[in-house]
Amino acid sequence: MKPTVLLLGWGGATSRQLRVYGQWYEKRGFTVIPYIADVRSILRPARVQEDLSHFAQGLAGDLAADGPVIVHLFSNNGFIVYGWLLRHSGCGPHLRRRVVGHVMDSAPGLPEPLTAPRFVSTLRRAITPLLLPNNVPGWIGRTAVLLGGPLFWSIYYLMPRVQRYMAAARPNYRGAAPAVPLFAVYSPADAVVPAAIVDAFVREEQERGCRVEALRFEDSPHVGHWVHHRAAYGEALEAFVSSLESVH
Repeated sequence: MKPTVLLLGWGGATSRQLRVYGQWYEKRGFTVIPYIADVRSILRPARVQEDLSHFAQGLAGDLAADGPVIVHLFSNNGFIVYGWLLRHSGCGPHLRRRVVGHVMDSAPGLPEPLTAPRFVSTLRRAITPLLLPNNVPGWIGRTAVLLGGPLFWSIYYLMPRVQRYMAAARPNYRGAAPAVPLFAVYSPADAVVPAAIVDAFVREEQERGCRVEALRFEDSPHVGHWVHHRAAYGEALEAFVSSLESVH
């Protein structure tokens, strides 16, 4: 049975961007299953859950047979999706039984406890870059962030389902994720996911008894580690995947 990799993309990712990672795995004999949750639907959690449910049902069929699975996820978007899939009645049992390794790129960036100020800060860091083109002058971006503040606060208080969706990610993972080796890739230059939160998560995984390989770049931006350090990233990923005995 060929090994499988579940690729869970970041918010705003395109299929073409995720395909780069998929091709890396395909060259090594993996079956690749990609998924990108539409971050623009965050204000419509019912639609998010509907889309996820549809994907989870298909995933349950894909994972019904035996064989090792690696989960390679990106950012909070991928982490939240994975926590939800672990709890799904259809695909969750297959993931808990078959996953042999986790690769987390720029994730997770969800602090605990997810208080109102932390929720607003996390959501603002995640969404603002998606709403503004890359060529927008800095002062316009800063103004947009300030003006958008009331919107993020209103999401917390008026849309508790969104807040619960984000707050449940870490507990979902802790309660259901298998204690398997972790490869974490992150950077203090990441403006979306603070390195300190990833550091704390790495320590939690070590306390859970997981072997952890951490690759910390000093200068690459959010989910930009492959683009800026492809050789080092690829070499470390190759070593991590090769260390998972059940993959061979």
